[in-house]
Amino acid sequence: YNTTVNDVSMNLGQQLVVKVKNDSLTTINKGKLVRINGGLGNNPTIATASWDSENLSANTIGMMMNTAGINDFAYVLLNGVIEDVNTAGYTGGTLLFLSSSGDYTSTAPVPPRHAVRIGHFVREQTNNGSIFINIQNGYEINELHNVLIASASNGDLLVWDSVNSI
Repeated sequence: YNTTVNDVSMNLGQQLVVKVKNDSLTTINKGKLVRINGGLGNNPTIATASWDSENLSANTIGMMMNTAGINDFAYVLLNGVIEDVNTAGYTGGTLLFLSSSGDYTSTAPVPPRHAVRIGHFVREQTNNGSIFINIQNGYEINELHNVLIASASNGDLLVWDSVNSI
């Protein structure tokens, strides 16, 4: 399917995408990882994602399918294979993580950086590689459904409360 956005076509039934608007103050290039930072009408607005903080990583949604200038509309791949990206130096099947400034890496982040699994490298090639995108955001311990932390202090321990099942 050829979209209304230049240089973006979708493989129907093989890719899950969303139309977004770049309302950040910079151009976001194809292949960058982005997060939702708001909305305009029926379209999410986006900014570059990063492993540097919860605020910059928790809303990571996918990879840019095209370059979007300031206030341009674009498409983000949420799930499926993106082609024509630089995967030089990576081996097919290698796990991919969010890095800083919307980049990706095969090195798992070390806390306090935030772990967001992006997917897997499929084809290794300079500017003609492919990546399978399948975002899985890491969690902080207080985001687990059976953990309640009212206020954390240095040296606190996590203990099970069988009466309240937390």
